[in-house]
Amino acid sequence: MQCPLCGIEYDLSHKCYGVASAPAREEAWSNTGGFAPGHYVRMSFEIALLKGIAIRRAACDPNAIAYGAVFCAISAGTIFLMSALPSMLRRPAASLETIALGILLGFIFSWVYLGLIVVGQLSLCHILAKVVFDGKGTLLGVMRPSLLAGFVSCLVLIPDLGVFAVAAAWSAIVGRVLEKVNRLPRLPAYLIPSVINFLFFGLTYHVSKSGLR
Repeated sequence: MQCPLCGIEYDLSHKCYGVASAPAREEAWSNTGGFAPGHYVRMSFEIALLKGIAIRRAACDPNAIAYGAVFCAISAGTIFLMSALPSMLRRPAASLETIALGILLGFIFSWVYLGLIVVGQLSLCHILAKVVFDGKGTLLGVMRPSLLAGFVSCLVLIPDLGVFAVAAAWSAIVGRVLEKVNRLPRLPAYLIPSVINFLFFGLTYHVSKSGLR
């Protein structure tokens, strides 16, 4: 919901501070009027570069959530194809039908797995920002710019250091989003996702290395 007086988006209730000043022209959401993938690709790179204007613009853009979900799905599919497809093709008994079925099931698993991880991490970050540091904004406002920059998950394809590269990039992006959307001070804004992401990706790295032994 959005307060008709101050314009702040909220879940159940909020403290109204009166009429809000008009946003800067460059930060206002611009209605693209339909299908505009180029606009959101450009915005996703700006968010990955931690530009606050792009983050605030995406947080208010209702179309950003759909484009972000598509970008994350493409990234998850790319990761699966680059990591699993070569071994599938090398199987002696591989046929066109089994490869096609394996790709389909792999896509579905990758999309569900990445979706649960991203939504879970962003929800936890938002809850901690609200409860511990009295943050503002909404979960949707956090998810919109974060999902647009979800393509940084492809950094996991870097040999050996990929998991930590994703953790560092994702922590920086989500921290910047919390700073701009939840209006947190810089230190707690970056600390929350850094702790959550490095614990998660560190555990993932440990489990993957243990499984190879």
